[in-house]
Amino acid sequence: MKNILKLILIFIFIPALCLAWDSWNVEMLSNNDISGDYFNVKIQNDIAYFSDGWGIIIVDVSNPENPQRLREIPTEGNARGVFIQDTLLYLCDGYKGLSVYSISDPLNPVIIGQCEDLLDTRKIDIQDGFAYVTNERGGFNIIDISDPRSPEVISYYQERVFIYTDEIKVFNN
Repeated sequence: MKNILKLILIFIFIPALCLAWDSWNVEMLSNNDISGDYFNVKIQNDIAYFSDGWGIIIVDVSNPENPQRLREIPTEGNARGVFIQDTLLYLCDGYKGLSVYSISDPLNPVIIGQCEDLLDTRKIDIQDGFAYVTNERGGFNIIDISDPRSPEVISYYQERVFIYTDEIKVFNN
C-alpha cells in the first residue's frame, strides 16, 4: 500500500503542484471577444495567425492589452497546424493537405502552393527545406518545400495501428 501511495504522490501530486506553482506567475493582460476553438497559433511582427478548423484568423497583437481581430480567411479543409518561415505561412488543412500562403502582405495571405497527396494533416515542423507533417492516422510525411509553389511528398512513415499524433518537432536533422 505504501508503494501505491508513493506512486500516486510522484505521478499525480508533484506534477500538479509544479503546474500550480508555475501558474502563479501568470498575469492576464486582456480578455476580449477573440474566442473560438484554436488548434495552433504563430506570431510574426505583431500579427498572430490562428488556425481554428475553419480557416485562418488574423489578429493584431501589437497591444497585448487589446488584441484586435483583423480578418478571417476560410479554407477548404480543416485548418490545424501552422508554421511561418520568412514570408510564407504553411497550413495543415486537414483532408486538403498542406497549403502554402504568401504573407508578404500580412493581412492578405495568398495561397501559392498546395500538396494534396496527404492523409488528414494535423501538425507541421520545418527544417532545412523539408516540411514534416503529421496525419490523423498516426504517421507523418516528409515534403520537399524547396519550391513552395510546388511542394512534393518525398517520403512518409505510417504506423500499422492508429496512433494519434498531435505534435511534431525535428531536431538536428
